[in-house]
Amino acid sequence: MLKTIDGLNISYISKFLYFASRELAHDHYCLIFDIRVARALVRLTCPAEIVDIVDIKPSDKFQDYQSYNSLMHTLAQKYAVDAEALEMYLFEL
Repeated sequence: MLKTIDGLNISYISKFLYFASRELAHDHYCLIFDIRVARALVRLTCPAEIVDIVDIKPSDKFQDYQSYNSLMHTLAQKYAVDAEALEMYLFEL
């Protein structure tokens, strides 16, 4: 279990899973879920006043990470874009 290793968090683990799943050519490859992506998700759904006063970080729960990946792939299919493009949009927001 990677999560039990001191210093590893979902940001690092998701990067590892992203590159591994892309190398293996998975259709529903893992996406990167780091602090920038988490903040962008909140920024898109909450008023700026809220975003400015809360500490936002990605959940370390694997179930939440799975939900994030599933949501992103569902939205990508709905809007005919790559899930990776949605993740990059959030990262750059």
